[in-house]
This record gives sequence, structure tokens and C-alpha cells, in this order.
Amino acid sequence: MAQPVVVFDLDGTLTKRDISVPFLRFTAGGPSAWLGLLWAGTWAIPDLGAAFLAERRGNQRRVGSVRGRWEGLLHERMVARTLRGKHRSELEAAAERFAHSKLCNALRANARDRLDEHLREGHRLILASASLAICLEPLRGILGFDAVLGTRLEFRDGVATGRFEGLPCWGAEKLLRVREVMRPGEEILHAYGDSRGDRAVLRAARNSTLVR
Repeated sequence: MAQPVVVFDLDGTLTKRDISVPFLRFTAGGPSAWLGLLWAGTWAIPDLGAAFLAERRGNQRRVGSVRGRWEGLLHERMVARTLRGKHRSELEAAAERFAHSKLCNALRANARDRLDEHLREGHRLILASASLAICLEPLRGILGFDAVLGTRLEFRDGVATGRFEGLPCWGAEKLLRVREVMRPGEEILHAYGDSRGDRAVLRAARNSTLVR
């Protein structure tokens, strides 16, 4: 019999706040992260226009929201400014340190209890977040997730290009990515999220919890 699947968002759901900027600051340093944020801001208007075009009906791959696509473009510009040129091994090591020293401390008080409850029930746990997948991977072992999905950072010869590989793991793309790792016969028993980017997954679940 297929295991029931439970999907958790991270930012604002398991954690009290978004972890994307803190990870960039931890990995590249505060000045570099803030310069990346300023750089992304200078492209805010052009990127909004690009988001409108990308999310037009008829386009094959959409995240389902102009705002979600726009935020993804801003995130990508920040990443390009801060992580381009860094080796995969360097980022993996930074992600491990960040998870143990910062990320675990940012978890909501009841997050581990809820995860443990589903583990005791024999549910298959999937983490799906718009944050960088390379930042989230350590949570597989720390929190017991069977699969960890996030926005994929592109690498060439082991070096980060600063671009995303595919779309951000947000909205319709998040649900598509979850279904890609589900086994035949599995269904989403429960989903937890806190924002518009989680709506597609929440609607697809038999039970859903909107975290406030």
C-alpha cells in the first residue's frame, strides 16, 4: 500500500521567517548580501514587466502568479550577485553549517512536534520551498524528510552560474515538483503552507493547514 504523503512549506510555515536572505548573508557576508538586494531592486520595474509576459495564458511553464514570478526574478538577481562563482562543495558545506547554527533555531516551537507526529503515523514527508534547494538539503537528515525540493541553483563544472535551473519552486511549479517525486498510487494526505505560493499544493491535498 502506498504511503500517505505530507507536504510542508518552510518559510513562514516551519520557520518563523523567510530564510533566503539570511542564507545569502551567512554564505557570502552581510555587505555582499545587501549589495545583492540593492542590485535586485534596480531591476524591479523591468522584472515586473518580464513577469507579466512570462505569466500570460498560453505559456507552457507558469508559476501561476505575476507576483510570484516577479519575486522569483528578484531572488535570482540576488543569488547571482552573491553566489555566482562559488563551488558546489563550498555551498554545501555552508548550508550544513547554516542548518545547524541558524535554520534549526528559526523553527517554530511546534514544528518538530508536528513532523514527529506524522513520522509516527508512517507518513512520507516532503519539504517543498521556494528557497534554494542546496540550502535545504541538510534538513533531510536533521528533520527526517524523505524528499527535499527547492529552487534549483544552476552549476557548470561544479561552479554556480548564479542562475536558477528551471522555475522557482513556487505555486503551480511547486505542485508539479511534488508530483514528480510521488510514487504511483500516492496522494497528498495533508499539506501545510502560509502563502499564495502554497495554494496549488494546499488545494491538491485531502487536508490542508494554512499557517498564520
